Formats: sequence, structure tokens, C-alpha cells
Amino acid sequence: MGTKAGSGKIYVVEHLDHELEAWSALEYATIANECHEVGTRFILSSVSPSLQLPCTLIRNPGVEIEQQSVETLFVKDLSRICLLDPSAQKELNPEDAQMFDVFLFGGILGIQSFPIWQDTSWGADSIIEAMIPHEARRCFPNRARAMLTDVDRTSELRKKGFEGRRLGPVQMTTDTAVRATRLVIQDQSTSRNHRWQWRF
Repeated sequence: MGTKAGSGKIYVVEHLDHELEAWSALEYATIANECHEVGTRFILSSVSPSLQLPCTLIRNPGVEIEQQSVETLFVKDLSRICLLDPSAQKELNPEDAQMFDVFLFGGILGIQSFPIWQDTSWGADSIIEAMIPHEARRCFPNRARAMLTDVDRTSELRKKGFEGRRLGPVQMTTDTAVRATRLVIQDQSTSRNHRWQWRF
């Protein structure tokens, strides 16, 4: 595997749902388009053969759709897989380009770090209002509410023992997390230098 920063890196989203919502398909297509533009690989893994994928993914040259799980696809060198995990102790940094070749994502990142999530006096609507930008709530109201159920999705991948890195405390969608990771790993910019923006 290559050692040059950003060279030959692979971004993998392990699809952990039995269905594919429209907003997830949009995020995956965005990741595929952006990875294709910069010449990096994007793999959508653990896709059920019965799952109906939209044409925006099936015909997209920027995504490789795999039914196998990430640990099966990269069984020969699992130590080179980095799980983007909001609970990780270390923050992703440019030096990680030398340690990892595969960057793994399993859902929305960062929501666990918000103190209000631990405050039971906050209702779901109040949490959405406080945490999710107005534009996101307006364009994708169902997506905003669905974020509250994604909080522990990464735990399913954490159990597999991958080394983790975090992207800071900012809550972000999967496509934004992949974009942020590419900036750190391929552009060699620390995550602290950016204020990650929502993109739809």
C-alpha cells in the first residue's frame, strides 16, 4: 500500500440500514461525485442484494457497490482501516495518512458530544432546534429528526476493533464527514482549521 499522503486512499461507508432513504442516497451520490472528481475510491459496503438502489448510484462511476462487509473486503490488512468515530480519543490529523489507507464511516458523526443530548429535560424538537441548522431543517425535515436515531450507529463498527479517530465536536452528515476526512488526509490540513459546512 502507498505511503504518500492522500495517495491511494479509500473511503468506505458501511451501509447499516435495511432500507435506503432518499436523503442517504443523496449523501452517497455526493460522496461518489466528489471522490470521482479528485480520483479517490469510494466503496459502499454491506449492501443487501435485495436493496433497490437509485440510478444516481447504480450508474455513478464514483462508487463501488459491494455486498461484502468492510472487514471481508480488507481482511488482509485490517490494521490499515481507520474508523471515524465521535467517541475516539484521538483527533484525525494529517499524519494519519501514513498509518491508514481505508477510512470507514457508519453514520452521522459528532452528535454524542453535545451536552444537551444527555439532558433528559430537552425534548426531541428542542434538540433539533438547537443542534441542526435552520436550512437543513427546512430542506430535509425528516432527515433532521432521523439524526436523533443515528447517535449510536458507529457503535456497530466500533465493536469490530478498528482504530478510531474523531473529527472534532461538530455534528455532520456522512458526506460532510467524508469531505472533512479528505481535506485532512489528502490536503494535509488539520480538522481544527476548518469550520465544516452543511451541503445539500
